[in-house]
Amino acid sequence: GAAVSAAPMREPVFLFLARRRQIRAMLIDEDRIYALAERLGYTVVSPERLSVAEQGRLFARAAGVAGPQGSAFANLLFCRSGVRVLALQQEEFFDETELDTAIACGLEFRWLLGPSEPNLARYRWPRDAPFRIDLGQLERQLVWVREKTPAGGAAAAREWIA
Repeated sequence: GAAVSAAPMREPVFLFLARRRQIRAMLIDEDRIYALAERLGYTVVSPERLSVAEQGRLFARAAGVAGPQGSAFANLLFCRSGVRVLALQQEEFFDETELDTAIACGLEFRWLLGPSEPNLARYRWPRDAPFRIDLGQLERQLVWVREKTPAGGAAAAREWIA
């Protein structure tokens, strides 16, 4: 992930959550997905490499959040109301946890679902199989996340975290 702690902490940022160390439910073509996110202006970050305090500050700056479903989405609790969120998930194993958090925090939430590919690797549980996301659909949804800046625009976001 990006060296987030070196970035100015007052500027809003669009986050794409990477799971580079994750073995379970891996994204197929993740390098292409991260490159697409960066091309669209997202900061690719691995929250597990940050302290809890750094994660809180980072998500408080978020103007939008996207990435594969996982524990890093617990940090949505630090986002301002109105932030748009895109969770990538296997279509066969639907989990509503992130939606509950988004509703409680006043966030705009979407899923982008993709099929799992259980034949690529053997896993004890089918839910752990790698999954694929259509890059064209991902691009359209990442643009949707960026279409709106929450709660009064970037200036308000900088004010809120000052």
